[in-house]
Amino acid sequence: MRLSSLTMLGFEINAVRDTRSDFELTFEQVHSAAQAGKLVALLDKRFKDLTDLSLLTSRPEEMADVENALRDAAAALEGRERRKVGVQNSGICLVMAIIFEAIQQQFCPLKK
Repeated sequence: MRLSSLTMLGFEINAVRDTRSDFELTFEQVHSAAQAGKLVALLDKRFKDLTDLSLLTSRPEEMADVENALRDAAAALEGRERRKVGVQNSGICLVMAIIFEAIQQQFCPLKK
């Protein structure tokens, strides 16, 4: 998986939030999609008129890697969102926190 895939996703979701504050997701929607390995698919479907995720969706292997990383990151945060990342109200903010967590997990390994 490429770091640029996660950062591009973050930029696109941030742009959606900036453009339309009324496009919201629930924590349940975000976590359910992440657990199913379909968070990017949910975001693409929900925000298709506001964003272009084709760089991910057109590359099945990269998409699978990103979905797996997002699933693992969401699992690390679930039930502890407010305490771990300061998010408790906005599903879009939760998506961003999951992306940040995935970047940390995948690209900032602990030194041994």
